[in-house]
Amino acid sequence: MKKIFFLVALTGLLFGCAKSDGEEQDEQVVELPTAAPNRILYTSSEKITFDKDAFDTPLMANLRNGTNGVLEFEGEVKTIGINAFRNCKTITGISLPQGVEIVGDSAFFNCTALKTITMPDNVKKIGKMAFAKSGINNITLPKGLDSLKEWSFYGCTNLKNIEIPDKVKLIESNTFNGCENITSIDFGNVSKIEEAAFKDCNKLSQITLPAQLAVINRSLFSGCRSLKEIVIPATVTAINEEAFSGSGIEKISIPGSVVTIADKAFFSCSNLTEAVIVDGTKTIGADAFSGTKIKSAILPASVTTIGNGAFSICAELTEASLPGITIVEADMFKRCKKLNKVTLNNNITAIGTEAFYNCSSLAEITLPANITTIGRSAFYGCSISSITIPDKVTDISGFVFQNCTNLTQVTCNATNPPSAYSIMVPPSANVSIKVPAASVDKYKSANGWKEFASQISGI
Repeated sequence: MKKIFFLVALTGLLFGCAKSDGEEQDEQVVELPTAAPNRILYTSSEKITFDKDAFDTPLMANLRNGTNGVLEFEGEVKTIGINAFRNCKTITGISLPQGVEIVGDSAFFNCTALKTITMPDNVKKIGKMAFAKSGINNITLPKGLDSLKEWSFYGCTNLKNIEIPDKVKLIESNTFNGCENITSIDFGNVSKIEEAAFKDCNKLSQITLPAQLAVINRSLFSGCRSLKEIVIPATVTAINEEAFSGSGIEKISIPGSVVTIADKAFFSCSNLTEAVIVDGTKTIGADAFSGTKIKSAILPASVTTIGNGAFSICAELTEASLPGITIVEADMFKRCKKLNKVTLNNNITAIGTEAFYNCSSLAEITLPANITTIGRSAFYGCSISSITIPDKVTDISGFVFQNCTNLTQVTCNATNPPSAYSIMVPPSANVSIKVPAASVDKYKSANGWKEFASQISGI
């Protein structure tokens, strides 16, 4: 039998063969008998770990550039180590021996011809990027598996279905990121899923989240365009940043257990037409529902904080009610062109920059009695014909009513003219400005108001 000899530098990873400091480490010789055609035989007479140094051996060069084949093992092997078969593009299948317990980091990274793998049930760990960017199309994860490390199946674009073994409690970040052909997942007993674990799984359409899940992490299902519906378990307390951004979700019901809906949680979900938020939720982050097609934003009083642009560019939004907040943040309803009804509570003290910018269907709005500040271009391009500014307002930023072509009357109840800068440019001759009778002269000489002097009169 023809034999090929090559050296594997074990660097302390040899099972039962390590020597104490100061002793010379023996080189281990691993024999590679000539295998049958299209069979690649990896043998060992020792309990060794195929470690990262094996990557540069003659065998690895052969596996990277030689004839395609199925990788088999002989001997007692416990671990497939770091980078062991990285970039070996001739491996089409793998049969791991019964003794293997660990598949190390990047062990089969970028093995693009690899289609099938058989692993014994006693495999406990699959390391970081172990099979990333490989050609695997089907895999049965071992029953003994208790750990799925980050990026382990990243970019496995042929992988279709995943069943997570019962011992796995944690799926680390980006584990199945970019597995664009996965259609369904069985989570087993998983209780935590880290960020972006299923990001850009474009064909993922069937999913039941684990009943014990506490957080839907950042970008978890971002870009999952085939995911049309999902039930949020009542154990979930937070939906983190971009969790469902760009997904195909059509309707969502947020249980009261969810305290926080973070920034961009449903950003650009262009099929989302309905979002039900019940009492219990306290915070909705910036751009959380921006770019969706929700028709209403009727929020519970428990929602006290809403971030910038949370409902911006919602093309189908017609109605909003905000009973719990104290500030309408910048861009909140920017470019919601069908928005025609807004209910603001009297605890609101400020309306932010461009909050209702280009809400071209908004023909009327009642400003809260306790408001003190109106931000730049807050009502730019709205269809309001008249508006009353409460007496507590002290600051009105520039261009607040710019391009409000239907506006004919502004009533300002403040005794002292609010600080203002060009509430509209150029000043419209069609607008009548009503102020307290005793303050007419003050308004006619005040910055931001004096350009309308001929149109100012007493209430």
